[in-house]
Amino acid sequence: MCEASRNYTDGGSLPGADVDPADREKNIFGTTGKATDFFIPESYRRFQRETIEEIESAYEQGFRHVVVDAPTGSGKSHIARALAFQAGDTHILTIQKLLQDQYQSDFPDMYVMKGRNAYECLLGENGTTCAEGPCRLKKRVACDGCPYKLAKARAMSAPVTVHNFDSFYYQNSFGHGFSGRKLIIIDECHNIANKFSEFLSFTINSRGGIDVPEAESIGQYDRFVKDAYAQYADELSRLESQFDVDGLSRENLYRMQELSKIVHRMKRYIMEREKDNPAEYVFDYSTFGRYAPSVTFRPVYVGDYASRWLFEYGERSLMMSATILDKEMFCKEVGLNPSEVYYISVPSTFPAENRPIVKKYAGKMGYRDIDYTLPTLVEYIEEILEKYPGRKGIIQTHSEKIANYLKENMDDPRLTFNKDFDSPQEMLSVHASKEGSIIVASGLREGLDLRGDLSKLQIFCKVPYPSLGDKVVARKLELDP
Repeated sequence: MCEASRNYTDGGSLPGADVDPADREKNIFGTTGKATDFFIPESYRRFQRETIEEIESAYEQGFRHVVVDAPTGSGKSHIARALAFQAGDTHILTIQKLLQDQYQSDFPDMYVMKGRNAYECLLGENGTTCAEGPCRLKKRVACDGCPYKLAKARAMSAPVTVHNFDSFYYQNSFGHGFSGRKLIIIDECHNIANKFSEFLSFTINSRGGIDVPEAESIGQYDRFVKDAYAQYADELSRLESQFDVDGLSRENLYRMQELSKIVHRMKRYIMEREKDNPAEYVFDYSTFGRYAPSVTFRPVYVGDYASRWLFEYGERSLMMSATILDKEMFCKEVGLNPSEVYYISVPSTFPAENRPIVKKYAGKMGYRDIDYTLPTLVEYIEEILEKYPGRKGIIQTHSEKIANYLKENMDDPRLTFNKDFDSPQEMLSVHASKEGSIIVASGLREGLDLRGDLSKLQIFCKVPYPSLGDKVVARKLELDP
């Protein structure tokens, strides 16, 4: 196992600033210059230069995949930028659009590509996006100067393009997608397995008159899934024909897009089930919801599909996260051989005494006990905020239930509730300008850049952990205890 273990020292000033590009040596990507030549800040944070050099060394040793496990605040985005522009032909994938916006703000020389719904249609009414414009409702409707198509053309020719995971996957799976590049960088890479699980999971419900049975084993659903697939595929074919001839209403457009995804996933599932050694899935039967009953199928492991699909788009890959935790487990989740992955673990640059963790037990937070604990939780939060009156920070509630309870039972003008705003950017603007602001959010656990004094205090209402009631988690525990 190749794991960084050198004793890092404090970084110095930027090297190579006075080097003529013509004098630079060719590198592993076939361009010229060392990765450090493309590092743009005036000086390095601790461990940044050593990490960049170690990544470059790993590629020179013949490793195709490099994983960097580096803590928040270590400057991973500047490390990524140096390697991205050294390669000069790079895809960067992020999990959230918010992270794309941060890349765009920090590095204007990168091109950010989003999905159709991020671009305003020239032919539609005000507020109509390119995801639902006239050309999406009927075939052969021309749209000269379509903002989405122009953005995609620019993204294809840009030396470094930043994508969000979902748009990159669907653009490449259901349309004229992007070609592979010399380097693919995956930010927050610990989410790879979860994203591919989403891409492969599907739900069959009672819409359209489908009678969803309850079964004891997944094999009992084989005939049912094939019949449902045939019905969905037939409905999709009718909508596609209608699109070609008469056009679609927006409701039918959304239905056609929904069916296109589910038919694609079901076809793969059926093909897997017919193999001698199929990929393992679990199922969840539910009697709740608008189209109940329903049954959802989810893969247990997605590594085989993820590795074949994702890493096709880069001759080399650089994966970065602050929460890898275990190299062997991560490699299994994403379908890579650990011996073929170079792993770098970067220590925290913040002294332990500057980042204490203070436990304050309020009570049990499970389903049966949480209602009894919440009043005590409010009391504790009020005590903490009173102790630190001038500090800005964030309360991570873990669930909407806790966030809603705090909103209903705390009357503190410092609290800035994420759900009160249309976008994270709007919320962050208010947080930055409001004295002593404390963000309250259930889902902003990553991709949030709280620089400087914007987060001097963090309160975690509940430590998140995988639920053993989740069949995927339970099955993984059985297979790998």
